[in-house]
Amino acid sequence: MIALNDYTTDVSPMTSRHPSLHVIGGDAATRGYVLNQLSRVGLVAQESATPASLLVHESDQELHRRRTYWAAVEQRVAKLTIKDREVLDLLMECLPNKVLAMRLGITERAVEMRRASLMKKLEVRSLTELVRLVTRFAVVQQYGILLSIY
Repeated sequence: MIALNDYTTDVSPMTSRHPSLHVIGGDAATRGYVLNQLSRVGLVAQESATPASLLVHESDQELHRRRTYWAAVEQRVAKLTIKDREVLDLLMECLPNKVLAMRLGITERAVEMRRASLMKKLEVRSLTELVRLVTRFAVVQQYGILLSIY
């Protein structure tokens, strides 16, 4: 993955506000190849083995706000029942209610009720917001990147 970071990352505290380009993930050989290809077209990039090393926040207050937000989301997700998680997994596949009902062996109305319950438990107002939240939460959980709240 190639990431454009908002700020350059140095070992020293942030004094510069210039964007930086990073090649992250994959094995060292792949990152090296991508870095070589970028340099051939005149772009300078840094190699980063882990995306967490790219975290640069504007302030401690912003970092605290992100941690608090994602901790609250984690608590809400932890409260989901097994049935909620089954419905959520199928919702993430963007399947119509009719297909969800057939796969779960319930009525379409029951699917609608469970989806509404999920949205209430996760404090979202639309199906799009639900899918976005769950997708972003998965990135936070998997990579430890505190994504922006918006």
